[in-house]
Amino acid sequence: MEFTISDQKIIYLLTAPGKAKFFLQIGYTEHHMQRLRADILNMVSSNVPVSRADTEFGKKFEITGVIVAPNGRNYRLRTGWVVLPSNTETLNFVTAYPAKLRQ
Repeated sequence: MEFTISDQKIIYLLTAPGKAKFFLQIGYTEHHMQRLRADILNMVSSNVPVSRADTEFGKKFEITGVIVAPNGRNYRLRTGWVVLPSNTETLNFVTAYPAKLRQ
């Protein structure tokens, strides 16, 4: 299985009002776009995708793990992915946000 993250999705994480605050606070900036992509890809490579839903757009997955941010601290991150019907071998990045500990 291959993972792909578009530049637009990384820019979204660093500029969208609901997302940017978290990523900027932990040290990611526009100068760290490639680092953010690499950190997410590294995290997902060692964690198992969990199927969440089958939709008309494709099969949705979630992957949760830990990244080491530019500030040197560890953060649990939850990521969303979709496998498109036209390419069932690639998980396409959708979003990421801090993962809350489940009780």
